Amino acid sequence: MVSAVKSDNIPLILEAAQKQFARYGFKKTTMNDIADEIGMSKASLYYYFPNKEELFKEVIKEELAEFIDKINTIISTGKSYIDLLVSYAEMRHVYFQNFINLGKLSSEALKNVKPLYTELFKDFKKEEALLAERMLQKGVDNGELEGLDIPRYAELYVNIIQGLRKNVFMSKDLADFTDDDYEALKKQSILTAKIFGIGIKTKL
Repeated sequence: MVSAVKSDNIPLILEAAQKQFARYGFKKTTMNDIADEIGMSKASLYYYFPNKEELFKEVIKEELAEFIDKINTIISTGKSYIDLLVSYAEMRHVYFQNFINLGKLSSEALKNVKPLYTELFKDFKKEEALLAERMLQKGVDNGELEGLDIPRYAELYVNIIQGLRKNVFMSKDLADFTDDDYEALKKQSILTAKIFGIGIKTKL
């Protein structure tokens, strides 16, 4: 019974945590804030999650899973492989922006919390590569591509899109990023996806 109750409460806790992190950011949100959001005692909250870092990590994990599900749904449609690559770039950009806004993270703050999520995002990158492989395989199945080293190009595509985001860290503090800055990054990501999609037909 305890296990069932615990399982039932976790979605409520994660939803409350997501709201609090989005409202106040990772640094300013407290376990008390999250407990109060759902009428739970702080002691009870610690029964589920030992600290704020683990709770934030679980919120991010849930959003990563949601992102993967959405991309898989899009891959199942009749879109061309180039349209799939573009859709991925767009949605990956939205997820990146949501992640930064969720914790209200500056470039420095992101570096500080990165060790907490290294393993999580390492696994996520593997999932991204598999998604990219599915998108390119769709192109092969549709007769749009042929003779392609799918794993090689899938990994390359994910690395390129990730590189665009990393360049952001060197150009401006994330805390100072405006909607125009995010829009510029989005346009770069989409253009890169289109160029990559057209370029792989040459099978370099």
